[in-house]
Amino acid sequence: MGKAKAASRTTIRIPAIDGTFAMQVRVPRGPTRLREIVPLAQNITQFQGERSIAFERKEGREISCKAGCGACCRQLVPISAPEAFRLADHILGLEDHLREEFLARVDAVESAIEAAGLMQMLEGLTSGEPMGDARSLASMYFEKNIACPFLVDESCSVYPERPLLCRHYLVTSPAEYCATPGKNRIRIVPMPPSLSASLSRVAASLLGSEPAMIPLSIAMRWVDRHADWGFQAWPDRDVLRILRKELGVPEDDMKTI
Repeated sequence: MGKAKAASRTTIRIPAIDGTFAMQVRVPRGPTRLREIVPLAQNITQFQGERSIAFERKEGREISCKAGCGACCRQLVPISAPEAFRLADHILGLEDHLREEFLARVDAVESAIEAAGLMQMLEGLTSGEPMGDARSLASMYFEKNIACPFLVDESCSVYPERPLLCRHYLVTSPAEYCATPGKNRIRIVPMPPSLSASLSRVAASLLGSEPAMIPLSIAMRWVDRHADWGFQAWPDRDVLRILRKELGVPEDDMKTI
């Protein structure tokens, strides 16, 4: 995995369910790869989630999500290119036997997607040219009951590196309702929009490509095909400028220290 990336500290104002708050975050310093902007988004999402959970509890509602309830881990989860590269780094950096176990599960899920006739449609999402309605595709995918390749014993095995959208998805309705969303009303905890789309646009700006979201279940396949993008690096000032614009942070409010 290499040495920890050098970083600077900066304070920015973050929107949450109950207001806007000043938060200190770390931003990369020096030549910066796509994967290195993910921790900032993870920290922001963590902060927003904590504010939303506190607000729900104040209103008398408890989060029902817990280890072992993996229904949501069968949904079509789109992630950004930076998240895909960071997750791949995590998997490939594991000990040999763990890495091989993960990659075997990835292969099995890809085979299940192929057998279900969904691979071409999922790859269409990665190119920014979806085939048909995205909502209908998500529904079809869920109906196939294809578990995330990183779901082990109904719990997330990559929890520290789970996608932003997964961090963003919390419910207060009974956990068992999530397995039958068409039959039960699921109450999702309100939060500001996920930063996955923002990271996708940051990556597109740096790469000179179109923004695209990558289904988590085929993320390793996508990374393998775009490995050269994962090794590209840009000056930290350029990355910070694009990040600031995407986050809607005034230039004077995002000065590193």
